[in-house]
Amino acid sequence: MSGDNNSDPSAPYFNSIGTPTEVAGESINFTVVANDPNGMNLTLSFDGNLGPNLNPFTAGASFDTFSGNFTWATDVNDAGTYSVRFIATNNAVPPQSSHVDVTIRVLSLTEVGQTLYIMHCQNCHGANGAGGSASLVQCSTEISIREALGLVQGVGGVSAMSGIAGQMDSPTSDIQAIAYFLQNVNPTPNFCGNN
Repeated sequence: MSGDNNSDPSAPYFNSIGTPTEVAGESINFTVVANDPNGMNLTLSFDGNLGPNLNPFTAGASFDTFSGNFTWATDVNDAGTYSVRFIATNNAVPPQSSHVDVTIRVLSLTEVGQTLYIMHCQNCHGANGAGGSASLVQCSTEISIREALGLVQGVGGVSAMSGIAGQMDSPTSDIQAIAYFLQNVNPTPNFCGNN
């Protein structure tokens, strides 16, 4: 968040919102809270036309001007950084208003997978899965990663990898993201047999 545009101490002000971040395809939800130092009623509004290249949000974005709840059902193609301006206007005569610009980050599955790969795999398997002290893992699938981690019934897993799944916040989605990253990290078309 870049902070209130509020140079007048008698104008409305906003509580901190931070930088809402989510994976593309998931919903982003947060609440905008504005206050008036004189206890006046406030009207909230927003301008969502500040996305990449000034493109508007997809139809999935909405803002409830009464509750201050912002919701955006992102699409898998919405990865990027967006800026939304929220405006609070009081009922003074003349009305006073201030605004705050909130940065929203929508991460691609590749970005998430790369972050998780670096955190859990890179020390042994090298940059981008190209091999290091352990084997090459480029093109690994979800099932092959689950097997290596010992998460498939009847498969013992790789002893050096025991406990890694326990370090993950959400093993199922984390493994999916790592596999997606490994399947798509090589710039050569169809390197992993992808179409």
